[in-house]
Amino acid sequence: MLLSDMDPVERNGQDSVSGVTKANGVTYVHALTLKGCGDGTYDDYDLSREWSTFTATVSPSDDTPASQSYQLTVLVDGVARFDQPMRLGEAWDLDIPVNGALRIRFQMTRLTGSDCEHIVVGNPQVVR
Repeated sequence: MLLSDMDPVERNGQDSVSGVTKANGVTYVHALTLKGCGDGTYDDYDLSREWSTFTATVSPSDDTPASQSYQLTVLVDGVARFDQPMRLGEAWDLDIPVNGALRIRFQMTRLTGSDCEHIVVGNPQVVR
């Protein structure tokens, strides 16, 4: 199941957008673009204890200013499973166990620059 087909159950920040987007030179047909301005921006998705693994590629969107950097933390039921600073042109492939989890959170913090955050979660999928 694609997370880009689901609505967040809780958020703090601007509305995330599902659909086609580009990050690190790759076009993702199925993507979440997480948007926020300031510290503590997050989107939570309901996993309902139904899934075993979450996979995706995460990267700042290609329209991110080169001077900007962010911290992305992915939490599963409040436990950090990915916590990484990132800049334009960097990407990470995620493969995170979510066995028995209720929620997954994407939390963003701006480290440098003044523009709002736009982090792409490409092909965000949960599998049984």
